[in-house]
Amino acid sequence: MGLFALFKKKEDPLLAAFYEGMSDDEAVVSLKDFAPRFLGFVQRFSIQFYRDIHSHDAEGFPAVREEYFFLLSFFVQKHISCYFAGRWHGHLDCVFHDSLAAAFVKGAKPFDRDAFDALWASRFAGYASQKEPAMVLAMFNAHLQARLFNWHKLVTHHSGQIAMEALAELMGEAFRV
Repeated sequence: MGLFALFKKKEDPLLAAFYEGMSDDEAVVSLKDFAPRFLGFVQRFSIQFYRDIHSHDAEGFPAVREEYFFLLSFFVQKHISCYFAGRWHGHLDCVFHDSLAAAFVKGAKPFDRDAFDALWASRFAGYASQKEPAMVLAMFNAHLQARLFNWHKLVTHHSGQIAMEALAELMGEAFRV
């Protein structure tokens, strides 16, 4: 934790916008307000993932963002649907899906809504079939690895860089290319 973190105001969790006893009208307003904030949240953690793996290859970033979007959307839907038990399936579920899809459209160009809806349905069905959160995360990892087919670029970039640094240190500056 840095020094400035001590002075930063602690923000409420994103899901604090939803609460038990919320009316359907309040839920619709909250869902529409939540969607762009949620997409920013997804973007931030997708970028963090890229930083953590030290990737300099931006080609796979849209796939990473999508997979984080679907995973986190699944847990959001699971959490807030508890507040609207019996009322969730139908209007509120559609507002949730449409609000998130509309927010995602703004950040992803070109955007194929049919492909998005198909991938949404596939991911949510797969995640819902898992009984343990650890299995959901394992499925998420499998989806992510399947979509990041250019891992060789990451390995090539870093292995070459580190090898050259090691060889330069081993053999002297004359070896540095």
